[in-house]
Amino acid sequence: MVIKTNNESSMQSSVHSSSIKDQKIFYPAKDDSVNSLLFTDRGRVFQLKGLKITEATRIFQGQAINNLIDIDQGEKIATVLAIHPQKDSIKYLYMCTKRGNVKKTKFEEYSHIRRNGLIAIMLDKGDVLGWVCPTNGENDLIIITYRGQSIRFKESDIKSSHRDTLGVRGIRLSKDDVVVSSHLIKDSNAEQVLVVMENGWGKKTKISAWSCQMRGGMGVKAAHITSKTGLIVNAQIINKDTNILVISSNRGRLMKIDMKDIPTLERQTQGDRLMRVVDGEQVAAIIATSTKEIEASLKSLTEVKSDIHIRQSRILSDRDIKLVTSKNPKNVNHIYEEELIDFLNLPQRIRTSLRSTGITTVNQLFKSSEHKLRRIRGIGKKSVKMILDLKSEVYEYPKAYIQDKKRVEILNLPIRIENALKKAGILNIDELDESSQKKLLKIKNIGHKALKIIFERKNNVENQAQNEDIPNKKLLSVLLERSGGGRNQEIIQRRYGLVMGEKETLEEIGKSYGLSRERIRQIQQKAFRCMSHPSNASRRPIINLIERLLCNNGCLISDQDADSLVPQIFANQPFDGSSLLDLFADLGWIQSHRIGDMSFYAPKISGFKLIDFMEDIFELLKKSAEPLSPTSILNKLPPIKEIQDDRLNLLNLITKNCSLDPRIETKIAGKFSTYRMTEYVVNLWIPLMIQVLEEARMPLYYTEIADRVNDKVISSNRHLEPRRAHSLLIENSSFAHVGIRGTYGLVKWGLRKESTVELAVECIKKAGFPLHWEQIYNYVGRFKDSPKMNIRSILDQSGKFEKKGEGFYRIKE
Repeated sequence: MVIKTNNESSMQSSVHSSSIKDQKIFYPAKDDSVNSLLFTDRGRVFQLKGLKITEATRIFQGQAINNLIDIDQGEKIATVLAIHPQKDSIKYLYMCTKRGNVKKTKFEEYSHIRRNGLIAIMLDKGDVLGWVCPTNGENDLIIITYRGQSIRFKESDIKSSHRDTLGVRGIRLSKDDVVVSSHLIKDSNAEQVLVVMENGWGKKTKISAWSCQMRGGMGVKAAHITSKTGLIVNAQIINKDTNILVISSNRGRLMKIDMKDIPTLERQTQGDRLMRVVDGEQVAAIIATSTKEIEASLKSLTEVKSDIHIRQSRILSDRDIKLVTSKNPKNVNHIYEEELIDFLNLPQRIRTSLRSTGITTVNQLFKSSEHKLRRIRGIGKKSVKMILDLKSEVYEYPKAYIQDKKRVEILNLPIRIENALKKAGILNIDELDESSQKKLLKIKNIGHKALKIIFERKNNVENQAQNEDIPNKKLLSVLLERSGGGRNQEIIQRRYGLVMGEKETLEEIGKSYGLSRERIRQIQQKAFRCMSHPSNASRRPIINLIERLLCNNGCLISDQDADSLVPQIFANQPFDGSSLLDLFADLGWIQSHRIGDMSFYAPKISGFKLIDFMEDIFELLKKSAEPLSPTSILNKLPPIKEIQDDRLNLLNLITKNCSLDPRIETKIAGKFSTYRMTEYVVNLWIPLMIQVLEEARMPLYYTEIADRVNDKVISSNRHLEPRRAHSLLIENSSFAHVGIRGTYGLVKWGLRKESTVELAVECIKKAGFPLHWEQIYNYVGRFKDSPKMNIRSILDQSGKFEKKGEGFYRIKE
């Protein structure tokens, strides 16, 4: 969407309701070979190779950075550097903190950055890192502070130091003063300093107005600060190519100013007014750029992308979509023929004045001449200009103004019923879904007969939506968007590890949003309802694909099979198959069952319960004195035999279950039994497994233990199956699970055989009163290497504990 250039002191229309005071604006690399270094305000640095961030309209909320890197709660990104390892020759990195400390470090010290980041600079208590930029060691530097002080000094005054050092003083600050800007000066003859203050005042000053001095001093005035101008918000170095300034306020207003309209004044002056602010409003951020960069960004917004969030007021035909992309005003009028002015970004006062003269739709408004609009009471010059600017934006980017909610008009209801709903404030189908029958019957002209018509028409539309053909590659994105988008979608992705592969607890997600655990659970349940709603066009195709996958694989797969099979049906989307199936199971689309640290999945079939099926077979084999064949198991379990479904082959399903269940071993002639501690097992396999772990001196995954044992008996005809090794590790008292999936160690190392749940119960019983989850985690951590989120998940979902206060748990009675 184009941001129109206005005169310096004019008022702008609101573009976003949230404050953007703390946002940082940066340009990510668009080349996969570029390394992006992300520096946080706590002095750490992370690396992302080939960082790509999806471009969107100015109202799009964007993706949280903590989904890309492992930053701590409350930690923010201060600077992003896009560096090409082959093209860029960087010698040092210059850093400056909010309290005026500066530092210079050789760039080669950041060549190997771990996944959890590196320390870039040590900080004093209360100090934060603000600026980082690459340098060759021969430039001048300038620092400008909140209260108008500034200093220019040579880069050679800063001695190069290692990463984990504090740096030296760059400028001496007065009480309550902080640094707001720090930059490199590359060409003092061609560059200028742009200074913008809180109350909308600003100016340009030549670099030559600052003389070089030694670092660490108080410096000189960068601007004359008064109560009229306010304190300095930001300052940037500009050159002759920089011709655009964009200013944003704490109330979400944007203003674009031509750089030539900003006066060039002396250093100690207060400048001119750039933006007129109202009471309580202040300048929050600025960015100075060039026309070329603006045009490149706007060009990307006009591209027709199938995966972009377009706001759709009604179901568009193929002809409508072609008309939208043609940018012809006549064609735009066709799209907006019945669109109400309520959906335009206009103040309520203007919309009320327009309605009083009969202008209720966008088409009527845009057909009205400027002379006709000025004759309307309550519409002045500023209002007319706002409407004309909005009109030009709509004609250039009409897709950005199409609403994302289906209006009630698509139900083709009788006009009496449709008007009654609109008068009651029900304008779209989502609002209709949220209204109960009791609430609808209270609306004037809505009776039981009208209610029946509404639900019949709504069901027809939902059935039509289910039959929409969506490519498999986009099914998941459509499903996640259906959760409500924005925060709801991000919560679902983090809850099921669909971003970083690590599942997060409700408490961890809540802390990042400043919300309680219960509120996050409520948001998750609301997202589930939206994703499972019959009007979701991706719901039925996903269920069909998953059921077909499960039925083609014997109606039962493990989590390891899911990780390899599920991504294939969704065009290899970057999600773990088992994480997706966990989500589908919680949505109620499939069945799941967990045994130890393994998960199993099956389709929903009438009369077939996966948990009962697997446990009944295990108990039968456990009680049997001899191995049983699948036919014998089927005959001895009558409830299973009663299941009638063409997709279910019971004998094959029993065989598949016995081959996957880690508690069951395969005997000769296709018979199965549970693992038993025979003399052969005790004398051969267990000693070898203990020997393997002692030689490794560290816990190992059960398949790795089996492979190393088989290497020791390679000369004989004996072979230890991984499933048999897994069962022995579970049953034998010499081994203990370390808290990481499939990984085991020795009890004599200090590990405990008991499960994590049992240790948590033991911890609370010893205390005799409710304990905080971190206390329980510290106790369990003495015996197992369980992540914190696993402990929280066990306390919340095992059913053996109940919450007692914020973060405290006790044993459920």
